[in-house]
Amino acid sequence: RATYDLAHEERLNWAFTPVSRNGLPLKDMTLEQHAAAHALLQTTMSSQGYHKANAVIELDVPRLVRLRSVLRRSPWPSLRSSAS
Repeated sequence: RATYDLAHEERLNWAFTPVSRNGLPLKDMTLEQHAAAHALLQTTMSSQGYHKANAVIELDVPRLVRLRSVLRRSPWPSLRSSAS
């Protein structure tokens, strides 16, 4: 799920919007994979760049927690079940 040929169109999909994407999301990674992803970022980026990237990743955590909380209180059962 995380590798594509250089000519693949997914390579051009760089916009940061909350949509479904191809690839392996951090939330679906095992602890070892998550650690390896962060090690790769640290190795390939400056210290400042890594800290900025990590800050952006961490911004998504509170939003997801809030969204799940709202969905759990939803009057629509289909939305409540998607919050699990």
